[in-house]
Amino acid sequence: MRFETVPEIEAAIKLIPDQAEYYTLLAILTSNTGDSRAITALQRAAVLNPSNARTWIELALRYEARGENKLAEESFRRAASEDKQYLPRWTLANFYFRQGNTQEFWRWANSAAEMLYAPLPALRKSCGRRESDQSAQSAVARPASWISRLPVLRRSSKSHGRCARTRD
Repeated sequence: MRFETVPEIEAAIKLIPDQAEYYTLLAILTSNTGDSRAITALQRAAVLNPSNARTWIELALRYEARGENKLAEESFRRAASEDKQYLPRWTLANFYFRQGNTQEFWRWANSAAEMLYAPLPALRKSCGRRESDQSAQSAVARPASWISRLPVLRRSSKSHGRCARTRD
């Protein structure tokens, strides 16, 4: 069943209160009207289905928007532990990028890259930007290319001829 309004999803929750997806959808539909309600709905969804990485990511994004970075980090990490695919890992890398945590950014960017057959433009762009930011902040010698920071991409560029260029 498809729900498009808050009253429709609230009615569905009354009928089936243990459906985690309904709470996630409620959070998405109410995100413009107040984070407290969205966070409460996402917390309930996480209790009902703790293995749903999407719920943890949505919750983490709202925590981060409120400045609750410790809770955001915990939720992003939970998403990455529940789902070993690209999106949770790349979302966590982006969180560390926004926080200025270079070491964790590179750790999770590499982890996300391991999920890819070929690097995505977003990965290339963010990795290049992080390297540029580091160069501006420190006189310590940096690798000539962000590829050297991501071993899995370095291997990929040799075998597939991709990502051989430095930052765009």
